[in-house]
Amino acid sequence: MIDFIAKILGHIINWIYIGLSDLGIVNLGFTIIIFSLIMRLILFPLTYIQQKKSKITQYIQPELNKISKKYRGKTDQETMLKMQMEQQEVYKKYGTSPTSGCLPMLIQFPILFGIIKIVYNIPNYIPSIGDVYMKIAKPMVDAGADVVGKMQDMANELRASNYFKDYGSTSDVISLLGRFKEESWETAKEIFSAFPDVVNNIDQYSESIRNLNNFVLGINISEYPNAHGIISVYILIPIMAALFQWLQTKTIRQPEMPDGSAAMGTYMKVMMNTTPIMSLIIYYSLPCGIGLYWAATAFFTIIQQVALNWHFDRVDMEKVIEKQVEKAKNSNKQTFYDKMMNASMNAADQSGTTPNVPNGAYVNKNKTITNAAKMNTKNIVVKKVENLQKNEDNIDSNSLDKSNKKTSSGSKDRSISSIANMLNDK
Repeated sequence: MIDFIAKILGHIINWIYIGLSDLGIVNLGFTIIIFSLIMRLILFPLTYIQQKKSKITQYIQPELNKISKKYRGKTDQETMLKMQMEQQEVYKKYGTSPTSGCLPMLIQFPILFGIIKIVYNIPNYIPSIGDVYMKIAKPMVDAGADVVGKMQDMANELRASNYFKDYGSTSDVISLLGRFKEESWETAKEIFSAFPDVVNNIDQYSESIRNLNNFVLGINISEYPNAHGIISVYILIPIMAALFQWLQTKTIRQPEMPDGSAAMGTYMKVMMNTTPIMSLIIYYSLPCGIGLYWAATAFFTIIQQVALNWHFDRVDMEKVIEKQVEKAKNSNKQTFYDKMMNASMNAADQSGTTPNVPNGAYVNKNKTITNAAKMNTKNIVVKKVENLQKNEDNIDSNSLDKSNKKTSSGSKDRSISSIANMLNDK
């Protein structure tokens, strides 16, 4: 799945690369930056919906806080279900749910994983760049198996052994070439010194490969910052990724926390402050292209978030909520949150701990079904059922006995009793 996503993203990056090349900018680093901008624009409608849902949630947060305060200190299952049911009613009243704004966030993860896969193997996912590498890789494969051992040693040194498994595969050789450092090209020329065609092609095309991988200040986006040490220009990429992510957290409006939730508020602050530090550590040990993509994405997200904050500070939330409620009424689809609540209710139903609900006292379904199964239904005849209630949970064995007294034994109507008699006969 991730490989499929990577191939699609690779073609998008390829189009951007060709467009920039036509403008005289043959640089993969700038291509990645433009790609991150385009992805933010593509995802903007989903981001807008997410921000709108978040704003609605902030608007109704005081009501949710009152419910949390009402049940504060109680942790038994029945009480927790009551609290969740009351909160669900609040969300329904405003036509929203706590999970309705998660989609843009979830979509970004496969995109990020796809980008990671591309940066680890750039020439095999970006066709225009792969064509340049192919001019070197093809004569290398044709040179034969005499240099397999030395090429494998290079793959191990460049942390590319997972990509270089079959020397006879042009794709594998291209994957290895994509991890070459500056000095690797000279080493390759020594290995293939007996093959003039290979050496000539390295001299002719390696310079183009160096230029497209170089970003600014001599940073090669295919290399790892930790391979150059802390005191090097390469540390700028993870620093930018961490800095922009930290600034991004400062643009996000935090909801009002309920009384007694100081620990939760502290936890959120700690997470917001430690996540950029974790990003610094992670991107220090990943290829620069991944850190560059994350830094660019965070930068454009900051601009987008500031603009959305300005917009929603001036929008009439009453009208927004009115439209949201109307939209929810016209939709028959259950939200993910509703499905989660139904699953919780079913689980509680199995254990017989479901609390009373506003529509009436709850009767455990399993117990009702078990009692009904034990009844002797041989002589039950039902002529007519009137005022059939929509909630089958309110029907118990006593109601079945009462309906039995009101029916006529000579009825020829098809009814529940005919089914019961058939089961007893068997």
